[in-house]
Formats: sequence, structure tokens, C-alpha cells
Amino acid sequence: MSFAYPLGLLGLIGIPVLILIYIIKNQYTEKVIASTYLWELSERFLKKRLPISRIVGIISLILQIFAVAFLSLAIAQPVFTVPAAGETLCIVLDGTGSMNYTSGGKTRFETAKDEARSLIKGSMKGSAYTLVYVGDATETVFEYVSDKDRAISMLDELEVGYREDDLNKAWETAQEFFDEDRSTQVYLITDKTYEAYENITIVNVAEEVDNFSLSDIEVTKTAVDESIRISVSGTVMSYRSDSVVDISLYFDGETEPHSVLSADVLAFIPSAYSFDVDDVEDFRSVRVALTGKDGLSLDDEVVYYNVEFENSSRTLLVSDTPFFLRAALIAAGNSQITVMDPDDYEEGDHTGYDLFVFEKFAPQELPADGAVWFVNPQSGIAGSNFSFQGAQSAPREGIVYSNSTNSGVRKLLEGVPGAEARTEYELKQYVRCGLGAKFSTLLSCEGSPLLFTGATEGGAREVVFAFDPKDSAPFVLSADFNILVDNLLDYTFPPVVEETGYVCGDTLAVNVIAGCNSIRILSPKGKESFPDTSVTTVEYTLNEVGTYTVEMVMTDGSMRTINIYSSLPESERVPNETEAMRVIYGEKERSTRDGVYDDLLYLFIILALLAAAEYGVYCYEQHQLR
Repeated sequence: MSFAYPLGLLGLIGIPVLILIYIIKNQYTEKVIASTYLWELSERFLKKRLPISRIVGIISLILQIFAVAFLSLAIAQPVFTVPAAGETLCIVLDGTGSMNYTSGGKTRFETAKDEARSLIKGSMKGSAYTLVYVGDATETVFEYVSDKDRAISMLDELEVGYREDDLNKAWETAQEFFDEDRSTQVYLITDKTYEAYENITIVNVAEEVDNFSLSDIEVTKTAVDESIRISVSGTVMSYRSDSVVDISLYFDGETEPHSVLSADVLAFIPSAYSFDVDDVEDFRSVRVALTGKDGLSLDDEVVYYNVEFENSSRTLLVSDTPFFLRAALIAAGNSQITVMDPDDYEEGDHTGYDLFVFEKFAPQELPADGAVWFVNPQSGIAGSNFSFQGAQSAPREGIVYSNSTNSGVRKLLEGVPGAEARTEYELKQYVRCGLGAKFSTLLSCEGSPLLFTGATEGGAREVVFAFDPKDSAPFVLSADFNILVDNLLDYTFPPVVEETGYVCGDTLAVNVIAGCNSIRILSPKGKESFPDTSVTTVEYTLNEVGTYTVEMVMTDGSMRTINIYSSLPESERVPNETEAMRVIYGEKERSTRDGVYDDLLYLFIILALLAAAEYGVYCYEQHQLR
């Protein structure tokens, strides 16, 4: 036995002090009174009871001595070591998507934490606890912690995740702890059922509950007569029994369903559903949701965001002959085009555009909030990073495609038939230009760059057509020109996101477009992230189920908002999936960790009994014998 606070034993000094007080205290106080017959009788009565009074006093002293002794022991806190009675616990806690199942008002994860808490509380003091958590990532929350309260406090702070079950890394970690101490008791708290396991105790917190899920949403537009038909389709699944479910369709944040249908669903067999809508021409989002409640709400709806709507852009075309360019931009699609005569263009008054196209017009200063295209420039342009060297008439050669192996050039020429066939188009005249080091040439004429890409001095993307479209009608009327314009639009302001449908655990790639000052990513739970915008592409891991909002603040102060939807992984929707064998390899050994017993409850009970007994003796002496 040892003491946690040995100085508490100094309280034993109180025992000799009590004895000294008992010896020297006055037993009686003498008073002078009248001598009468009654007082003499009273004195004889007291003398007969005096021995009993002394015994009572001794009993009271003994009780007080014991009380002081037990109080000193309680303060010193005796600690009893119990050899080999302590445990080494390694708890692997499953916090993946399926642990969000709800039953009886509690999620499986809350039940799993209750089980882990019970394991820690039920072990003898002196044991050591390690917790490996599998959620958004696999992490060792704490290792070899002996303080129960500290371990439980860190356990309580954990939140359930939404990603796919991946226990391999957690298993490797648990194996390492077992190899360090072969007496380690490994527990896996999960909702999965394993066919076989060894050197591990599996605590299954799953309960059978109904679950229905929606997945694989697809939205298409088709022309029917003189209207547009929008078709929304996907699959619905039941993970327990055959049933009939109601499916509701919503457009653009509608609170009341646009359409509702009932579907017969067979257990564990995907069933198709489909909506055909003729009274909606365009939309930003489509939401499909199940009506009613089941054990897992995270897979009861799916949202489709129109990627074309999310990536739409605004273009200002400054030209007095915009026919060819406007037609090509319209053919490329996904852009709102505003045409303006050069005489109406005023410097600095036109903001909020993603792309400025200047044909035969040189602005005094470049726009600060968008990419620029120059078509048939007639003079040098400050800040443009290329030089004007004059016009060249009647060229001997035609338009020639670049044969560069540069990946950027090949991507811009991707899908252009003339580039692969080495087609040459006639050209009446062009403009000679000098290029900076960071420009790439796509088309040339007589060795002079004819169509090239680069960046302005301010860092905005720049495209230059060093010829007049009217001077090569066969080229601008061909499929080559339209495909080139489409590729150049993707280069100039690449789509912010390539798609809007993801699975939790995927990586979202956000393209940093021209004129973007900052990016804020807001998760479904309201967590904010502000990624670095000095790179061309921002990568962000999706760890939650629901709608993520990407907000881009542009140079002119305007904001561009993109929405994407992250769904629960398919493997986490199954209520109680049977998994393979789980084994901790090695021969288990007996624990060498000593347990500790320091429960003071019994000491305090004895102390309370002694105090009550001493008080009883005191009352007896004061009220019965006096």
C-alpha cells in the first residue's frame, strides 16, 4: 500500500492532542451552594453513577481517536496495488457513414461511444487506454492514457463521419499496439458483422431498421414539338424488405413538390424511376427526395446542380462587325453575350464580365476583372504582352496549324479536324505581332503567329487573333473555327467545376478563374475554408453529405456562387453488411500491468459512522447522566 498524498498523515498528530486534552480537562466545576438534605441526596446519586460516566468519556475519546485516524487516512488517500489486475485496452471505433443510422432516437455512433465509455469505466484503475477512430480519416485519438476522465473526455469530443468504411489502416495500427504489448485487449465497436475474428472482441451496435435510398440521378433535355422536355431519372433501393415508396421532385428550391410518384421496390434490387416535365424550360437545381422516414436520412435525397448554369459566364463583345465572332461564341454556348459598338465603350465603366473581346479596337487600359481577346488589332496595346508590327497584305501562304508537341497547344487543338489533316485555309491579310516568352502559337502564316494565347501583364488570360475573320471566310465558316473558339473559351475561363455530383470522400477541383480574388468553401455543416487562390486549381476533400457552396469574390467586388452535391457512399447505406475475417496476429499473453484500488468510499462510511456514534455518546452523557 502507498499513499497518494502522504502529508495527509500529519493529521495523526491530532490523536495525542486529544489524549492530552482528555487528561488535563476539568471533569467537574465546583460551586458553593447551600447544604440541604436534597443536595446531599443528589450528591450520593451522582457518586453512584460516576463510574459509568467515566466509561462513557473513555468511549467518546476512543471514537474521536478513530475518527481522527480515518480522516487522516482519507486525506492521505491510500492506494492499494493489485498485481497484474490492470488491462491494456485498444478500442477501434467505427465512425463511418453507416454509423449515422438512427434507432430509438440515438445514432449508432452515439451507442458505440456509450459502449466505449462503459469499457473504460468498467476497467480497474491503473489500466491504459488507446482509441483508434475511423471517420473522415483514421487517427489515433489517444494512446496509453491511464486517466479515465481524460480518456472519456476525448472520446466525447468525437463526431461521426460520412465516408466509406476503411478499417485497414486502423487494423494496422491496432496490430502495432498488440505487438508492443501482447496482453492488449483489442475491441472493435462497429455496425458490421464479421464472419470470423481472432484476438479481438467485436461489439456490434447495429439494429435492424428499414432504409431506402436514392442514387444515380440523371437529367436530360430533349426537344418535343415546340417545347423542351426535362427528364429526371435514377434508382431507388430498399435494404430490408419489399415496399412502396413515394418520390418527390423539386426544382430550384421549391418547397412544394413539382411532381410525386409511387414506386414498387424489391429488397436489395435497384428499381428505376423517371419524371418527365414539360412545363420547365431551364433550372439551376433538381432535388429528388423520398417521402417518409427511415433509419438513415442521409441517402433519402439527391440533388443535381446544372453544371452549365453553374459555369455560365458573361462576355462583352466590342465590335462594329460582330457577326462571325458572335455566331462562334453563341455556338460555343454557356455564355451571356453583350455586343457594344466601339464608340460606346468608355474606359472603366464596364465591369462584371468574365471575357472582353475587342475587335479592331484598342482600349487605353485593360479591364481589371476579366480575360481579354484581341481580334485584328490595329496598334499596340499597353499591358497586353505582345507587340504590334504592322499589317501584311497578300500573303503567299495560307493559315497553318502548329505542329508543336506542347501539351497546352495540343489541348487547344484537340478535336479540330483541320489540325489533324494539316488543312491550310486561304487568308487575304494578317497582322504581324511579336510575342513574349509565355505565349503559345496555335496558327501561323508565313512563320508569323496568327492565333496565339498567353497572359497580360496583370496575369489575365489573353487570346489574340492576328487577322480579320472576314479575310478568311472559308476558315471561320468551317467546323474548325467553332471548335477552336470552344477550346479557347475553356482555356480563357475554364469551368469553375467540371461536375456537380460527387461522393463523400472525393476530391473537388476548383479552377481559379481570371479576376478571382478569394474563394470561400462552405460545407453542409457550415464549416468554412479559404483556400489559396495563387494556384490555378484548388483541391478540396469532401467529408460531409449535402450541398457545398463555393463562393468566388471577383476583382470588381461581385460574387460568383457554385453549388455541388456530395452523397453518401453506396457501401455505407447497407444496414448490416457482412465483412471478411478480422484477425490480430500473435499469441496473447497475460497482463503485466498492475491495477490500482483507491476507492475511499468505505473510509468515508466508517468515518461517518464514528462521527454518528461519538455524537450519540455525547448526547447520552449530556442528557441522560447529568
